[in-house]
Amino acid sequence: MNANSKLQILNCRSIAKRLFAILGALLLVPAPAVAQVACEDGPVVLQVLGSGGPFGNGRASAGYLLWIDGAARIMVDAGGGTFTRFHEAGARVGDLELLALSHFHPDHSSEVPALLWVQPTDITISGPSGSEGYPSVGEYVTGLFGPEGVFRAVTSGKGLQTVTVDVTSREPTDV
Repeated sequence: MNANSKLQILNCRSIAKRLFAILGALLLVPAPAVAQVACEDGPVVLQVLGSGGPFGNGRASAGYLLWIDGAARIMVDAGGGTFTRFHEAGARVGDLELLALSHFHPDHSSEVPALLWVQPTDITISGPSGSEGYPSVGEYVTGLFGPEGVFRAVTSGKGLQTVTVDVTSREPTDV
């Protein structure tokens, strides 16, 4: 082996040692914590969990939290990805008093079962009265969580109350 070959091997070893040292140092650095939004700054704060629509686009679908006195009390819609964003925001399912669903397209309601899986307190779910093509909020909740529902093991319907918003009425509905 000539001197040039020995120098190249030493340089490769030196570079490899440096790369391993850098990699080792990177592995020792803790991963950054998920950023939490401080939503307790005001008496009422609206937080957007997602606005990505039905086609993903790398964002969560429709979902909004209304923080009241530092707690997430109302959630409007629960589309795909909002379950993760909900927890990243530091919200607690047990603090929710109302889940308001605008309609039952998946990009607005697909994460309801995940959200309510371990719901420890009573919660009201409001939603539309339904039509020929769509269920009412009562039918939706029964279809998911009722005795014969798809996710009956999730909550067994316990603690879930519904308020139907009549979409044909010009009068507001108290929720």
